Amino acid sequence: MVYYLGYILKGFMFLRIQQVEEKKLIGKSIVTTLADNKTVVVWQQFMPQLHRVENRASHTLIAMQVYNNEIPVTEFTPHTPFTTWAAAEVTSFEEIPDGLEQHVLGSGLYAVFLHVGEPWKFPATWNYIMNEWLPTSGYAIDSREHFAVMGGMYKHNQPDSQEEIFIPIRLV
Repeated sequence: MVYYLGYILKGFMFLRIQQVEEKKLIGKSIVTTLADNKTVVVWQQFMPQLHRVENRASHTLIAMQVYNNEIPVTEFTPHTPFTTWAAAEVTSFEEIPDGLEQHVLGSGLYAVFLHVGEPWKFPATWNYIMNEWLPTSGYAIDSREHFAVMGGMYKHNQPDSQEEIFIPIRLV
């Protein structure tokens, strides 16, 4: 269900509000912080094993963050631990290759944004979401997974790379 199409602004834009159905993911996870970010490490561990993942739902990849629900977003610091995932969506968990993990991403309402550019430019997108879009949206951050979908327009570390950012929300 799509409610609104947005506008482009400085390499990012609000795309839509979307109800996301449950997704089965297979991948690798690691606990990290923003100060000691190990996202690259988890992708380096996952990508050589991607060919072993059977029953893939699509060719897209999922970057997911799971935060401690007991810590409010306003209290999140660069040293707050969270779990980051490198994953692929699958249709079933029948075959989980050794060394990989499963995760069920629950269904829920998400605000979807387009991030254009290299990963190091993401703080500007996050700042827009948290400080410009969210305060005037009528929504609040919900306590569920955050994730990005990297599809055909994703070009690792390229200025024209595109990925969709999914932020869990609920009505205020």
